[in-house]
Amino acid sequence: MDASQRNSSPDKSKTKPLAGCILLALAITDLACSSALASTRSVTNCNDSGSGSLRDTIAHAQSGDTVSLTALTCSTISLITGQLNVSQKDLSLLGPGAKALTIAGAQHSYASVLNHLGTGTLRIEALRITDNWSRVLGTSSTHRCVNASSTLYLNRATVTACSGGAVSASSLIARDSTISDSYRGIDSGAGNITISGSTISGNRSAHCAGMRVGAASPAVATVQISNSTISGNLAYGEGFYDYYNYGAGCIFGRATISNTTVAFNGAWTGGNGGLNILSSEITIESSLFAYNSNDLNYSVHVSGHNNLFAPGTSLSIPLPPDTITTEPRLLPLEDNGGPTQTHALIGDSPAVDAGNNLAGLATDQRGPSFGRNIGAGPDIGAFESPSPATGTVPIGPEFTGSWFDPDQSGQGLMLEVLPEHRLLAQWFSFDPEGTQQAWFGGVGTYAGNVAIISEVVQPFQGRWIPNFNPDKIVSRRWGRLIFSFSDCNHGKVEFDSALDTEPTLDFGRGSMNLTRLTLPSGLACP
Repeated sequence: MDASQRNSSPDKSKTKPLAGCILLALAITDLACSSALASTRSVTNCNDSGSGSLRDTIAHAQSGDTVSLTALTCSTISLITGQLNVSQKDLSLLGPGAKALTIAGAQHSYASVLNHLGTGTLRIEALRITDNWSRVLGTSSTHRCVNASSTLYLNRATVTACSGGAVSASSLIARDSTISDSYRGIDSGAGNITISGSTISGNRSAHCAGMRVGAASPAVATVQISNSTISGNLAYGEGFYDYYNYGAGCIFGRATISNTTVAFNGAWTGGNGGLNILSSEITIESSLFAYNSNDLNYSVHVSGHNNLFAPGTSLSIPLPPDTITTEPRLLPLEDNGGPTQTHALIGDSPAVDAGNNLAGLATDQRGPSFGRNIGAGPDIGAFESPSPATGTVPIGPEFTGSWFDPDQSGQGLMLEVLPEHRLLAQWFSFDPEGTQQAWFGGVGTYAGNVAIISEVVQPFQGRWIPNFNPDKIVSRRWGRLIFSFSDCNHGKVEFDSALDTEPTLDFGRGSMNLTRLTLPSGLACP
């Protein structure tokens, strides 16, 4: 059928403008209605430009259209000739999945990947956006990977490894999405933010690394965060930033946080590793705050129920009287199912069955197949634990010994099981640059077949005898280690060094399989 036939023939798949406006008002797309009927325009190739390319399809789209990339079989569209400018008031980009297709910029902190100039909503669904240059330190660029002059809607999308920052928008709605490993995660001057089922992790900047929402004066932002994880964001700035702007996450306005995990966020000098919130009112329900430099600050009143705050955190505000203050026993941020990464709970965690579901959530952060209420009650935080596993081998004195990975021989760990369910671990290895040896370790606790050492330190400034001086030793916080064992001779260590370290000392995140090398005399495996 040619163009004239299409224009003269009725199209039952299209909705009349008035009916379309009513439907959109009831839906969650937040896209404004236009007088013209929206259409779907398909991208037919993975070229940077030219007929059928994404750039060409966007240029010919009308406001309200959907640009579909679902038929593409390539894995990456590389924007060699510059950023994509979206001038339409409203436009949707629909991809085949964030793991299937990436739109990649040209590794330049002074250009966006997608630059929305319209006054409506840019919607990005099932796509991965990056400029392939993660966590650049010290950049002053205002060009984020996704720059929206008005409203940005992310659904099942990933924005990651962005040199000038991940996203910037007056208003942001993020559902089942990941914003990670960028100079900064979220920038929103107006600060109308809704985040659900999403993870904001591994972002670094001088201040407000995970997010900066609203303005310090007047603090009128409205932020709602539910069923989400904010983890491993690091603010590394020094004292020349004012305290209001300093922290791994900054919210200037009213915040409502429910069924969310905020953990392992750091700030080098003062400030708040968790969330720095300037507001007269915060509501927190069934949420978990742990292992942040600080957790909350500058708020007049916190209301809510069934929250857990790890001990040892300096708080400048009172918390609800039923707040639990104990170790939450979190596992590393990883793929536990669903579209985003989460922190699982160890089976004996005090967060298990201790939360609430006042938000009426059907699932935990991971979505369908992961119910929100398993067991005696909902868990605190974004993750709902499954039924307890059976048949595991618990840690005991016989786990003391030397352990290594046969595929990475030449480095390894020494473990010693101590009284009162404590475990000492020392890891002997090399620095990431391969220039010198490195060792680090600490003491943690264990339960069942899992041990967590949340305060691993790395010593520096030591010298060989007779010039050794213990007063000269500097122990820098390195990160944490989590051990899990399948039996007495095999296990795994998971590590996360990106907490309070300097960038030059960042050993990253990952895991290593373990095999026993030695068993001390007098001990025997069961």
